[in-house]
Amino acid sequence: MNVVIRTLLFCTLATTPLLLPAAEGGEQRPTQIPHRLLREVLADQKQLTSAAAEMIFSLNGEERAKLVELCRTDPEAAKTAILDRLGREKLRKMQLAETIRETARLFRQEKDETRKAELRAKLREQLAEQYNRTSQEIGNRLRLQEQRLAEVRQAYQKRVENADSAIDAQLERMTRPRQPKQPGKNRKK
Repeated sequence: MNVVIRTLLFCTLATTPLLLPAAEGGEQRPTQIPHRLLREVLADQKQLTSAAAEMIFSLNGEERAKLVELCRTDPEAAKTAILDRLGREKLRKMQLAETIRETARLFRQEKDETRKAELRAKLREQLAEQYNRTSQEIGNRLRLQEQRLAEVRQAYQKRVENADSAIDAQLERMTRPRQPKQPGKNRKK
């Protein structure tokens, strides 16, 4: 179930229109990261699609526009940029966790109460940084899911509003007379 949700989030993000800065006419140009291209870019990194979707979603407008352009002009460079950024983020998290463990170890071993108080304050700062970064990531995931939910609600509302015309169109397709097939035409080879 979790894999399906992550895949849906990535697919939604990949097809969500993005706005680039205004062109000469003063209009913003809608653009999107091509869904097929992003699938190809991360084809051999399927386990990272959710993290990539979250990372792309968290980018500011300028960074996202650069990534869109890079996807269009140089897919391999886009893949490298995405994987590098994910790698740097993972390394940063691992380094912070290691620093926290080391500070806690030093705290436990320290005999001097003054130094122990300093280490405790330092450890609290490190834990606060880790906690706040994790909270920010959770917030990004939540905003991404809220955006997807809003899109699904909008599509559902449009479906409900257009129910009669969709039903009538299907009825017409199903009840219109069919042309008799001519021998030899439209045969599958």
